[in-house]
Amino acid sequence: MWYFPRPKRYLFSLFTYVLLCHCSDALPSDVRPYTAAEVLDKRQWTSRGIQIIPGKCTGDQLTAMQNAILDASYLAGAGLNAAVKFTELPFRYFFKDDIATANTVAGVFRRIQGSQQGQGNLIGATCEDVYNECGTGESVQPAYSAQALNRAPIIVFCPTGLALARNPVPCTKNPGSISLGWLMLHEMTHIYNIAGPGLDVYDKTGETARDVNDALDDGIETTTDANSYAFLGSMAWDLGLGGPPWNQQKICLQNFPKGNFDMMGMDAVNAAARGG
Repeated sequence: MWYFPRPKRYLFSLFTYVLLCHCSDALPSDVRPYTAAEVLDKRQWTSRGIQIIPGKCTGDQLTAMQNAILDASYLAGAGLNAAVKFTELPFRYFFKDDIATANTVAGVFRRIQGSQQGQGNLIGATCEDVYNECGTGESVQPAYSAQALNRAPIIVFCPTGLALARNPVPCTKNPGSISLGWLMLHEMTHIYNIAGPGLDVYDKTGETARDVNDALDDGIETTTDANSYAFLGSMAWDLGLGGPPWNQQKICLQNFPKGNFDMMGMDAVNAAARGG
């Protein structure tokens, strides 16, 4: 296996992440492997699901990371409920409205929920910028992920990502908000054991919900696009399709046309970092 950075040419370049290619059993001499301080190796896979790496998030950052993991599960639950009615909005805005697609999407959402509940292979979550990908100034990134053979994958939340707000109370804001849960759900779909067998989930479309829909209209397969899952989960939650604790059993599907279809992820993250 060898290390290479994913090129930053994806349309949704906000989320750049690092992979290890499973092509060889040897590392080239000019590339270092993961260290124990960075990720957990397979001998430490006694924990299950997504776990915050001990000591890598503290104080408010720890709280934000805990909320991100929990809220991603809430959004996944809302997206799962949307997938049940796959011929209706909001599902068919982001995915093909057929049973095979609905089953694929539902499987991803179920694995996200299961990971939060301690199921599935270990995923490490950290607030430490392991690969110096968080950036500064114009090149700031909110989060990225990394995965390698025989290593637990990790999700890194950067300061701008940690500054995001939690999911809003459903039916109180225009649906489709960018939130801690949105960001975590987005990153989790990149992880192979979350995406599921044979499905590589990348950043294939633009930065907005409308871009995902435009890609769908153009015949692009959106089940391989992380944005489609994140926006569906967010839309479904904001429309009241999620469960407790704070949805108040209220559903407001009539608000869908008022959605944040053109909200750009980077703008929302930067606004959150500024306190806006």
